[in-house]
Amino acid sequence: MERRPLAGTAARSAANGGLRLPRWCSRAHRKGPNGMSDLLRPLLDAIETVRARISNHRTYLESDERRTRVSLVDPILHALGWDPPDPESVALEWKIEGESADYALLGDDGAPVAIVEAKKLGTSLGLGPRRQTGGYVLGAKVDLAALTDGNRWNIYDLKRAGSGDVVSGVTISTDEPHTTALQLLELWRPQVRSERKKSHPSWPTNAGETKGADAPGPAPPPPKPPADDEWILLDKIRQDKKHRPLAGSFGA
Repeated sequence: MERRPLAGTAARSAANGGLRLPRWCSRAHRKGPNGMSDLLRPLLDAIETVRARISNHRTYLESDERRTRVSLVDPILHALGWDPPDPESVALEWKIEGESADYALLGDDGAPVAIVEAKKLGTSLGLGPRRQTGGYVLGAKVDLAALTDGNRWNIYDLKRAGSGDVVSGVTISTDEPHTTALQLLELWRPQVRSERKKSHPSWPTNAGETKGADAPGPAPPPPKPPADDEWILLDKIRQDKKHRPLAGSFGA
């Protein structure tokens, strides 16, 4: 398949709701067929590791959620820039209105910017788990979440879909690795941290929910948008992979 040069601006990204990547991603893509592979190598390696573990140890992993998280979910998050053992990067079992979200991905201020809910391998990610994840999203006042059994990843972005529709969905064991990697970049740490606000303006503030003894101060101002020549649309990268959003929502 012919590889086309990438282009885009921050303004076009905002208008289209697309994920943005630094301009150096475009340069890497233009260098040749291996440019993006080199760029995505840590994530591609993690995907291959997870695929092998699912193939070789499915029964073992299907028996316990913790096994799934350690063996399948944590390697993907780590390759995306999140470090589950590091409390400054990820809060495990984040308390939300009496329940616990498996992973709260944290912003620079220590507040959640995304939620990841994990189930043991082979679990249906149907209505019940979707509603559970949606409740965590509302309680944490974020608009980005992922629901996964370690193999299937459904990513929800209220900024882009509004109603909780899946904006990216991949099955690691069967989907093409590069396509899988590009869609999982919805959770890429530098991207998420730079763009996500601490709270969603349409969700009420819950003064009783705090991370520590003291309630957080006012939300910091949103980050200054990058110059137009610093970002490109990930959607442009995906054109060659025929990316297509999937149907589904938290409540349907």
